[in-house]
Amino acid sequence: MRARKKVAGKTEADTADKKNKAAQAAVEQAIDYIQNHYEQPLTREDLARLVGLSAKYMGSIFKKVTGTSISAYITEVRVRKAKEQMVSSKLKVNEIAKQVGYEDEFYFSRMFKQNVGQAPLIFIQKPKRIASLWYDYTFDLLQLGIVPELYMTDVWGQVDRYTRQLGLRNKSQYKWHESEKLDQLLYHTDVDILLVPDNKRENADHWRKRHAVVELPWVWMNWRERFLLVAEMLHKKRNAEEWLKRYDAQIDWLQRRIGSWITPKETVTIVNVRSDKLYIYGDDRMGGDILYNSLGLKPSRAVLEEVILGGQWPLIAPDEIVRYDADHLFITVDRQDRQAMERLRQLLQTPVWQGTPAMKNKRFYVLDHGRWYGYTPFCLSQQLHDIQQLWERHGAK
Repeated sequence: MRARKKVAGKTEADTADKKNKAAQAAVEQAIDYIQNHYEQPLTREDLARLVGLSAKYMGSIFKKVTGTSISAYITEVRVRKAKEQMVSSKLKVNEIAKQVGYEDEFYFSRMFKQNVGQAPLIFIQKPKRIASLWYDYTFDLLQLGIVPELYMTDVWGQVDRYTRQLGLRNKSQYKWHESEKLDQLLYHTDVDILLVPDNKRENADHWRKRHAVVELPWVWMNWRERFLLVAEMLHKKRNAEEWLKRYDAQIDWLQRRIGSWITPKETVTIVNVRSDKLYIYGDDRMGGDILYNSLGLKPSRAVLEEVILGGQWPLIAPDEIVRYDADHLFITVDRQDRQAMERLRQLLQTPVWQGTPAMKNKRFYVLDHGRWYGYTPFCLSQQLHDIQQLWERHGAK
């Protein structure tokens, strides 16, 4: 008798478990459908037919799993999508309303205010509470005088250095590999919008289930374009243009003088030394934008053909430095990494490296990887400062 009861209990538990899993799957299917068809007319009956359940049961399990009703969830999704449009586009409120599923602008405004606490026009004009989920965007925001509520910091401490300069404390921050910490911070931090790179599509889809998300270009937009885009979205375009004007004036000043140190015919190579790797950089990160694009310095032939035109950051063996050798060698290394510093010391003592023209003529310059890695206004200002100091040391007359 006891055995029969035990078997019966196990069968009931298994049946309940299967039922719960089926309900969870049905709700997840409904949520995915809402996320992808929010601009269309949606009802509880539509979603019930989609998953093969009765409308009443669908409404019951949806609220049990999500804690909210189907209609309220649809409104939340539409409002989040509207917030994304309000930040990333120049559409009018009535145009945004139609794009997210509302033909009646006034009804949309009422739903928006119920969910956000502000009318659409006020939300558009007010300063936004932002979560920056890439450190380049964190730098851009800080440069514009906008302090994000939550932000990614870089592993080299440049964001921390900048925030200390600005006197900022007690803001939520995380490093790129701390995904669990990020989820916890997002859960407890009240933000209007998340800025994320468009190469994190899977993560963006995950975050969109709770937040408004704006994806920014990761590869095909340079730092100037990105800086201006972020500034324009947040009504800070004039601030960005004024900063760029000052920066370009500094570039112009140095460009007219740098020939006394590096002549137009002389070549330049940027090599990054790590504890276990060597990289050659082109005309974007690691100071390349300033050296090659802004100051117009000449890359070595291999750098031009393989890196800049080839679109690569080649990983090289130590002896391959001769292929990329130039009249001037800019070496970046993380000064806080003892292994990387030791590797650099050993490389500089090898016959191959000592035999290069740059080494023979003492035209190699060791620079801090942390200051030279970034591709943001703050980081480029540091790089420009370092280059100007090198010019004062080697070329100023």
